[in-house]
Amino acid sequence: MVGDVGECAVGDHDVARAFGEDLIATAELSKSRERYAATLALAPEAAASLSGWCQLSPAGNVPRGKAIPADWVLHKVDFESLSQAQFVALGFGPRVRVLAPDELRERVRVDIAAAAAVRTERKRPI
Repeated sequence: MVGDVGECAVGDHDVARAFGEDLIATAELSKSRERYAATLALAPEAAASLSGWCQLSPAGNVPRGKAIPADWVLHKVDFESLSQAQFVALGFGPRVRVLAPDELRERVRVDIAAAAAVRTERKRPI
């Protein structure tokens, strides 16, 4: 029967070995990729959504600050890159605050300012 795991032909060992080598190579490639860690304050619904896409862990002893609502959670988030972290932070809009690193916080701040400037320009009469 095709697809039955219980039956193997002699040549199937070569296939299994090839798949095993591919899986090992994929795992090694994944480990070799640089990750980008960021510390974010997230609204509960933003944290729940992000947990489906990225690995979250408690941020530990990070100062909360007065601007962060009491029900928000602080997480260290592993992203694939700075660009992905920036994209996600901008996508969650007012439901996220970038606490660290400074590089990401500054990029998000610049993008938000640029978006606000475009909106202001559009309001002006022509």
